[in-house]
Amino acid sequence: MPMRRDEREESDPEIIQKIIETSQVLRLGLVDKENPYIVPLNFGVVYDPMVFYFHCASEGRKIDILRRNNKACFQIDEGRLVTAKVACDWGMEYKSILGYGKVSFIEKPEDKIFALDQIMKHYGGKKSGNYPPGQIKKTTILKLVVDSLSCKISK
Repeated sequence: MPMRRDEREESDPEIIQKIIETSQVLRLGLVDKENPYIVPLNFGVVYDPMVFYFHCASEGRKIDILRRNNKACFQIDEGRLVTAKVACDWGMEYKSILGYGKVSFIEKPEDKIFALDQIMKHYGGKKSGNYPPGQIKKTTILKLVVDSLSCKISK
């Protein structure tokens, strides 16, 4: 679908990666029967192909929805309010990413460790690798493989 304000569209992979790397929260959108459901998550990411990883509780609404329908959208943004003397001149400078993909559950311990390392790397700058085996077994890890995304920047 074409972007309405195509002059704000950004397709440079390096710029998109920088936005992702500096973002703290990814909002995951799911379809709960007839209703939308959105949840903010911490994440890890790898590129080419782009895959996001999340850890979460083993039960709850998000898990129930994903077991019925694994299609998802996601949104990442950063922004800054721009003020002015006249109210109608106020605005936002922002960088926003919107994408689509499918979510799966990771079961193998070595794959869970890889995913957790990506999350640790995103927030701590380095992989941990120090996960008790009992915790790995009971940790739920989700994997979102990105099918498409768009990026919009307003300066």
